[in-house]
Amino acid sequence: MESSIRNKLERYPHFTRYDKQELLNDMVVFQEERNRLGKLTPDLIEWGVVLYDLLTKFAETLALEKLSRTYHRHLLEEQKKIKYKGFKLIQGG
Repeated sequence: MESSIRNKLERYPHFTRYDKQELLNDMVVFQEERNRLGKLTPDLIEWGVVLYDLLTKFAETLALEKLSRTYHRHLLEEQKKIKYKGFKLIQGG
């Protein structure tokens, strides 16, 4: 699945042309993959950041906008942790 996630990320500029149904379908795939792996991988985090950012933009209610924005921030924090760990490994820490 990682290669298909990478393919989706390579199409990132095209994500702005998503319709709601396509976004929701990909969100289901994202959650299924997250559950299957049992953890967030760097590619999955990156894909999730994109999806939840788009969901925030598509949200039709304030509650959905807040929820998606919160999870988007969570994924960004996870992404920072991974980058920090990688930096520490390079530095020998």
